[in-house]
Order: sequence, then structure tokens, then C-alpha cells
Amino acid sequence: MKKLLALVVSAALIIIVTAGVVALNKAPKDFKLESLPKKLSLAINSSYHLKVKTTFESNGEKHTENVNKSCKFSSDDESLADVTDDGHITGRKVGKTSVNVTFGNITKKIHINVKKQNSTYVAHRGAMDFAPQGTIASISKAIKLGYSQIEFDLRTGGDGNIFVFHDRNLKYMCGINSDFTRITLKNRKAYPIISGANIKKLPTQYIPTAGEALDLFTNNKSVEMVYLHIKHLFTPKQARALENEIRSRKLTDRITLISADREVLRVFDKKISKGELCSAYDIDSLKRQVDEVKSEGIGINALLYQYSANNLPSDEFVIYAHKNGVRIIGYAIDDTIQFEQLQAKGINGIVCNRLLFKLDPGLIKCSLSIIKPDGSEAYGSNYTIEDSLGNEVLTFEKGNEPYNTSGILISGETYTLKAEGESTGQSFNVENTDEVQNIVFEAENLHETLTEETAPSVKDMTLRAGETKKLSQKDKSGAKITYTVSDKKTATIRNGRIIALQKGGTEITAKSKDAQTSFNLRVSTSPKLEKKSVTVKKGKTVSVKLYGRAKGCKNKYTNTKNAEITSKKTADTLTVRGLKKGSSIIKITVNGKQLRLNVTVE
Repeated sequence: MKKLLALVVSAALIIIVTAGVVALNKAPKDFKLESLPKKLSLAINSSYHLKVKTTFESNGEKHTENVNKSCKFSSDDESLADVTDDGHITGRKVGKTSVNVTFGNITKKIHINVKKQNSTYVAHRGAMDFAPQGTIASISKAIKLGYSQIEFDLRTGGDGNIFVFHDRNLKYMCGINSDFTRITLKNRKAYPIISGANIKKLPTQYIPTAGEALDLFTNNKSVEMVYLHIKHLFTPKQARALENEIRSRKLTDRITLISADREVLRVFDKKISKGELCSAYDIDSLKRQVDEVKSEGIGINALLYQYSANNLPSDEFVIYAHKNGVRIIGYAIDDTIQFEQLQAKGINGIVCNRLLFKLDPGLIKCSLSIIKPDGSEAYGSNYTIEDSLGNEVLTFEKGNEPYNTSGILISGETYTLKAEGESTGQSFNVENTDEVQNIVFEAENLHETLTEETAPSVKDMTLRAGETKKLSQKDKSGAKITYTVSDKKTATIRNGRIIALQKGGTEITAKSKDAQTSFNLRVSTSPKLEKKSVTVKKGKTVSVKLYGRAKGCKNKYTNTKNAEITSKKTADTLTVRGLKKGSSIIKITVNGKQLRLNVTVE
């Protein structure tokens, strides 16, 4: 009897698969639909293709078949998410609904959460396009821009305190060639951040503590998840300290600790969410990875995979991971197409180095063109569009064709169109519309004709750092000349003179009404101090030599309460006097090039 029943069930299943709708209502009650997620997150206008499979036995063999064509799909609210006859779900509006999959007398419900366009975007080390990575300014900007997930790195200092910092060495961010363990809670303000976006426009940024960074999320519920990337092994004592920082701010359910080393994660309380940084492998290896982190019982419930363009996660793996309660995060993605591919697969987060996407009001595509007073389209000069912080977001290159380009700008923001070499420009706002905006600029005095006859007469030159040279102010026809420097760190132009700043090379463009030309400048030396740190007793002095400056070049000293430089402004040997016990930084500026001298007074 049992064998007969098995044959009947098997026959029914075969009929369902091969005959489709004919035997649809004859599916047995215990029939199971496989490879269906219980929950699915979608971005607005992104899609996910359901692939409905079933497994059955026939003639003693196990078979797996796709039964999409035999299923009926429906949405509880098509205004939030709709589904096609072949199982393509598309998010339409922010909200939660369900999609129903019906096969015979069986209906499965999939819960759909439609989020904003870049709800899966993880701001890598904060908003690095707007402020130095991992600083309070960078993390605050990412929150202000509306990113729902943010990542930054943690390191321990020499005193055991935990700080937000990525690099092992201080050289790039602080200008000191030293291991990060030099940093302590007491001395960190002696090492300000000197590299990163808008560093000169922002208040002085210092290396923040983990607690200071976490404070930014305490009263801000818009950030759903904060990834704390641990860069080295924490001792159990340090782990408990970080756990207390998290718990005291009631952030336990919004924090994921991540590391490339599973042993690092083992040090922390297993109740705290953890993510392991891995590399991409084949599907079987990926599944084993999920099985391992679930079986070890140390709280790992997220995997950050370093996917390449040719090795994206399969739909099968994403479903498998989600079924096992493991979140999948792409790390790190900078390609727009790859971002959209990952987002459509329903993964939980995508870590990106640059701000490729902006939240609503955001993603406004604008067609931009420049029109002369006579109505014709202009060409022949370089133009840029800057945001309110002075960041260059779009560039119009000179050429023989009219300007007509497009780009993504943020609605509600103010932008400025500037001609090359000009400090001011034409400001405009971007409105929040559903259509591509055509923004037209009226520009006068465009330099379209580039002739050699009236071009400014200039020659390549070599200068020492701090040396200056007067430039011609008029061309052969008597027209005024304006100059621009391609590398402003190497040289600058002030009051009609070029000033060499530091060793290097740069191109200088000379432009007049009807012509332009360029020449090369080589700066042969770069100002530098004999040593970057000195120790001096209170009331005593020490000497520090200054190399690589032009003769007669004037120095500028920014003295402190602890110490001062008493030398003349034209001195090559600096005399440092100790005034008060403590540590400080004296800034020495050589015609725009700033040097830092760390002084400890005993």
C-alpha cells in the first residue's frame, strides 16, 4: 500500500512539472516549494527574480525542477511592490507588503521591505568625499546625508584606549612617520589630521575616540547599522571596554563588529552582532562559510565579501545565507553597474569608498550646457561645477565641440559654475523633479580663439622653494593676462608673482582675451626641518636647522604658550625657547608651505 501511495504521489508530481496547469490543483498537501526567501529587501525600482523550485522522486531518482511557469504570483499592495507573471518583483514605493506564490493548493508568502534607493549603501569611513576619513566631521556628514549604514575602523592607542583610525602608521593622516601606538588620550591633540577632503575648510580634526564616534548615533535613529572594523587583536580587557561603550549608549542592536580574523571576534561577547571579512569563493565554499560561522556559536551573523566584477554572489548563495540568518555585505564596491547588480540581488549592504549615490532628495540627473549672449553654444574654455563646500563635482573640458554633458547632482543643494582661473561664478539650485533637468548657463567673454600671434610670452623656469618671480601682466596686444597653476601645492601666484612652495613640477597656464599658452615650472627644493621633534628645558633653548628655502625668503612662526621661536624671519637656523612645561606644535610657514615642529618642554 505504501509503495502504491508513493507511486501515485510521484506520478502526480511528474504530471505537475510536465503538464503544468493541467494538474495544478492535484499537488499533495505536503508538497514543498524550495529556494524562496521568507523576507526580501528591495530598493525603489530594483527587481528580484523569484526562482521557484521543487524536488521530487521518480523511479527511485531525485529530481529538481523549476516550476515558475506553473505558479501564480500576486502582490498584496502593487503600489509598494508589483510582481510579473514569471516572478519578477519590483519595488515601487517605500513601505512593507507581501508577495504570494501559489502552486496548486499551496501558497507561500514572501515579506517585502521596500527601502530608499541606497538603503543598502554603507558609507566607508564616513563621508570621505566631504571630510577626512574616520573623523567626527566625516561620520557626522554621512549621518546628515541620510546614509542608513556607516562603517569606520578601530585601533588601540599606546595607553590602551580605543580610537577611530584606519592606518597602522600616522604618516598619511597626521604627517608623522610613526606607529599608531604613539597616540594616547593625553597627547592625541598634538597630532591633528592634516590629510583628507576639505581639510583647510573644516575646523581642526583630531583622532576621535570610539566613544566620541558612538555618541553621534545615540540620539540619531536614522542610522540602522554601524560597522566597527577592528584592525588588530583586542585584549579581553579592551573588548569589555568597547562593549561597555556600546551598551551604555544602548546601541547593541545597531552595532556589528567586523574583522578578517575570526579569533579577534571570539574575544567579544557572542551576544553582540559580528561580521567576518572574507574573500569570494565558489558557491560550495560560500555555503561552508555560512555553515561554519553559524555552528561555532561566537555570534558571527554577517559576512563581508570582497567581490570582484567577475565574481558576484549568486542568487542561490544570497538566499542560502538569508535562510540561515546571515547578512551579506559587498566590500568594497565602487562601480555603478556592479552596485546595482548587487543591490538587485537583495544583499544587506554595499560598502563603497566614494559617495556614488545620494539619498532623497538626491539622484537628480541634469543636462548642462553653456550658452553665449548671441544664443550659440560655447566651447573653448574649461569650466567646473562645485558644491557648497568647494568640491569639484563636474568638469567641462575645453575642446572644439559645444558643451553638453550630464551628471548626477543632489536636489536642494546649491552649486556654482566657475570658469577656469576664476574665484567666483554663477550659482544655481537643483530642484527635486522626476525629469531630467536642463540647466543652461549664460557665459560671456569666452576664449574660443587660441592663436600663437597674441599668445603671452612665457618660458619654462626653475625656482627654489620660497623663491618668487614677477610675471608679465599683459600680452603682445596689451590685453590682461591671468595665470592658473595646475598643482597648487608646488607653487602659487600672488600679486602678479609666482611663488615656489615645495619640490615638484607643475604646469602654469597664461590666458588673455584672445589666446592662451602654458609653461612648466620646476621647483628644485622643498623646505624641511632638520628634525620634527625636539625636547627643551623650561627657560632654555635648542637649535633646529631649516633646509631647502630660497635665500631671503621670510618665515612665519605660530608660537604657543609652551614654546616659541625667537629667530629672525629670514633665518636658516631656528632657535626654540621653552616657556612652560608641556607639549605643543609650532607651525613654521615658508611662503605657503607649512611645517610642524613638535616641542616638549620639561
